[in-house]
Amino acid sequence: MAVTIHNKTNRPVMVRFNSGLTCYLNAGDSSTEIMDGEIAHNEKLSRLQHRGIVEIIDAEKPAAVTAKTQKAPPKVTKNKKANP
Repeated sequence: MAVTIHNKTNRPVMVRFNSGLTCYLNAGDSSTEIMDGEIAHNEKLSRLQHRGIVEIIDAEKPAAVTAKTQKAPPKVTKNKKANP
């Protein structure tokens, strides 16, 4: 399962993940999808969340949204050949 991190402040925030990678979030920005293993038991991230600086959002989309994105089958058209 993946999550995204949203910066709720008007200042930049730096978040270091468990793998050692660092995510820089500008004011009001959200990160890309991050795997749970990167943020599991991360003390700094939990403190930022507790203080209301960042918000952790599940990246799963609701079923109603995914149902609307299904494409209609393509229309079959016959190519007309020019008269010889």
